Amino acid sequence: GSLDTLIAGLNIPPNSLSASCTLAMNILSNRYTSFYESGKPVYQQIEISGSEINGKIKGSLALKFRIPVTNGILVFKPDDTAGYTATAHKDKLFCAIWDGKTWTPLSTAVYENRLQNNFNFLELETSVNKLGIYGILYNPLGASYDDPVTIKNRIFVPWLNDPNRSSVQISFPNPQREQVKILVFDKNGKIIKEDDFYEWISFWSWNGLDRRGKLADSGLYIISIAVGGKYTKANKMHVYLLK
Repeated sequence: GSLDTLIAGLNIPPNSLSASCTLAMNILSNRYTSFYESGKPVYQQIEISGSEINGKIKGSLALKFRIPVTNGILVFKPDDTAGYTATAHKDKLFCAIWDGKTWTPLSTAVYENRLQNNFNFLELETSVNKLGIYGILYNPLGASYDDPVTIKNRIFVPWLNDPNRSSVQISFPNPQREQVKILVFDKNGKIIKEDDFYEWISFWSWNGLDRRGKLADSGLYIISIAVGGKYTKANKMHVYLLK
């Protein structure tokens, strides 16, 4: 199925949810500001929310933002932003997620969708497996990050009634939209969780549940993310679960 607003859409592929639930998408007022450029907002902010959703997101959901383009100028919400053009700035715009304090840029595919009568959109697409607040972030540095993998909450507490601290959140590059395999190992090298994604994914969060759906023990875990079957080049990171 799918959800759509004027500025964004969410595509929910078959089998990405393990059971029926309710999802909603709401347009926000852009009140969360950008870390990268002080005083400038993160544009087109939306919130994806739901009920009876815990533990039911099994695959990736495709989130797509649409920015109208008029005479080459990008038209954002709010409309008091001038100077961004499709040609000069499209490679410096990213889908991003808000964690309650800062925005994290996500691996983003950018392309133009040309319609009739010279009317077109610049579309930004990413994959998510987490509810929350998303928007379009402008970073003047573009995609040249020192670390291509971004991790939020290396130490996380699943029992907290706070979605921004109760899971570890990982964004990683996947520009070719390749399949992804994610393994979670305990400190003894035992696999306690395994996820395979054949649809495009570039963002993954873990709430501490193992492959049986039970909360894992407190302690150190190693997460391995292999893109396109390149297991020898898998991204590996350490996280710590607290109970």
